[in-house]
Amino acid sequence: MSADASSRRSRRPATDAALAGAGVAAALAALLGWTSLLAGAHRAWKEAAGRGLAVTYYRDAEFRRPVCRRLEPRVSVDYGEGRPAWRVPSRGFAARWEGVLLAPAGATYQFYLQSVGGSRLYLDDRLVIDHSASRRWKPGRGGEAELAAGPHRIRIEHADAPGAAALEVRWTGGGIPANTVLAAPFVGRPRPAAPGPPASASPATGRSTQFKDGR
Repeated sequence: MSADASSRRSRRPATDAALAGAGVAAALAALLGWTSLLAGAHRAWKEAAGRGLAVTYYRDAEFRRPVCRRLEPRVSVDYGEGRPAWRVPSRGFAARWEGVLLAPAGATYQFYLQSVGGSRLYLDDRLVIDHSASRRWKPGRGGEAELAAGPHRIRIEHADAPGAAALEVRWTGGGIPANTVLAAPFVGRPRPAAPGPPASASPATGRSTQFKDGR
């Protein structure tokens, strides 16, 4: 055997080992990249999910004089004729609910809004339900929106009317059973980077509706 052939044969194992090592390193790098990406997505989901919407209470019905802010785990409150929070008057107050709605799947969702006192529901800054003329609990108003899976900005505004005050939002679609009260973990506090608009959105539609088990 010549010296050149012997040298080539001695170098081949080292070359094969180097190539195998490079392949393993590339696979590990890709795996670490995916792991980091999934961890980041999980952290973002945990930041947005979980505990409810931030509610700002105002001492006037025009949303001009904020008094206090707190977290509400579900959009279902009955204030009666009392005050909703300390320093908030029992008459002529307003409340703005803000945060993100986490759509579990891309689908068309139906929303139902009931209130004593005028109310509106916005998704991604688009008016979905206008129930601003409400003075009685029944009937409510309904609307629908086509949402991509993931977080969407949500805002609900409620202005007290003379007498008792109450508010409730229910939704269905994307695997959510009918007449489900909007609540954590599908609603969460606002995040620094606002989520984008839905991939596609049908025009907001409103209709008078009455919950099957309406009060």
